[in-house]
Amino acid sequence: MTADLPLDQFKALADPTRLRVLAFLLKVEQDFRRDGTCFGGSISAHLGLSQPTVSHHMRALVDAGLVRATKEGTTVYYDLDPAGFERVERALAPFLAVSRTPREDQP
Repeated sequence: MTADLPLDQFKALADPTRLRVLAFLLKVEQDFRRDGTCFGGSISAHLGLSQPTVSHHMRALVDAGLVRATKEGTTVYYDLDPAGFERVERALAPFLAVSRTPREDQP
């Protein structure tokens, strides 16, 4: 069963700073539906993190398939990658299905 779990995504999601980054990217995508990308400097400024710290966390999120990075000149733009989140959703679906099914000893 663990072979089917997206451990790289779970590991990336376990870090509080990365969750803050993802929440920021989600807000950007919700606020700017046509172009939900943002560059590393805006992430750094919004979260109050140094650029090297942001780069470290963005690399982990990109490697885990949760974020896409697009380089234009010297600027890197980031946005959420739905494929990574769909993989997490598929992995968690059996757990959700079982937890929603009433047990025989419960009404």
